[in-house]
Amino acid sequence: MRSLLILLASSVASLHCQAPSWSSLSEKYSSEMDNAKNPVAVLKTNQGTIILELYADAAPNTVNTIAGLANGTKDYLDPKTGNQAQGNYYDGLTFHRVIPEFMIQGGDIAGNGSGGPGFKFEDEINANALGLDKVTLEVATSYMRDLQMSLQAKLRDELFKKYNIKSQADVDKNLAKLEQDFAVRMQQAIQANSKKSVKEVLVSAGYQFNDQLPSRPMAPFSVAMANSGPNTNGSQFFINVNENGFLNGKHTNFGKVLDGKSLVIDISNVEKNQQDMPNDPVIIESFRVYFADEPAKD
Repeated sequence: MRSLLILLASSVASLHCQAPSWSSLSEKYSSEMDNAKNPVAVLKTNQGTIILELYADAAPNTVNTIAGLANGTKDYLDPKTGNQAQGNYYDGLTFHRVIPEFMIQGGDIAGNGSGGPGFKFEDEINANALGLDKVTLEVATSYMRDLQMSLQAKLRDELFKKYNIKSQADVDKNLAKLEQDFAVRMQQAIQANSKKSVKEVLVSAGYQFNDQLPSRPMAPFSVAMANSGPNTNGSQFFINVNENGFLNGKHTNFGKVLDGKSLVIDISNVEKNQQDMPNDPVIIESFRVYFADEPAKD
């Protein structure tokens, strides 16, 4: 019995000594890291654990914000009380949106894709580093919608002026002509802008870029911020399952999976409802970020 107790005590001590730290994690995954000085995150789910490298060199504010929420050092708005709160924001949240061969998305305190921490922050993207200053819209046709969105308001204003539209009744009266004229003008505008670079198109859509950042392109198992347009980052993030290059320039890529890639694929394939929400919740049990020279966290 005594030898058994000694063995158990030794096992507990060993586990304690092996608690995560930046040095132990970075040493283990150094050969796979883009930058050996970057922070490493441990994301534990009820399905298993995912280890991430976070690109503090390429997206410093993004990484610091996510780390502050994860580690409990950054305030957020508690939707239940309406008051500022502090704690390990991600613990207990879910991956609320999963799409096979695309991505898994989590980090929403509301649990349905509508929530966030009560603040928004800027993108950190270098379009030149992603080559978006050299590829044109006629080649990268996936960005056509961004051009259309940026043109809509201008074309609408032009048509309202042309047809002297001042009320909804005027719109209803001239609807057929408005729709036909709009379609023609939109097609003309698309042709006129087809030689523009993707960077120019995204700038016209409201995106802002920082040419000093060493941005990395989207790739399988890269981690990026979810948003609802330029500079609308909050707490939601997604992990790519596929390359998803059509997202370059529109979402801050702030990390990659070092370990747990098969788990990411498994999560993307779980049974789900029509809103892409898993039938059985995929829960983030804990999310901790470890920086160099910081003490280990529980």
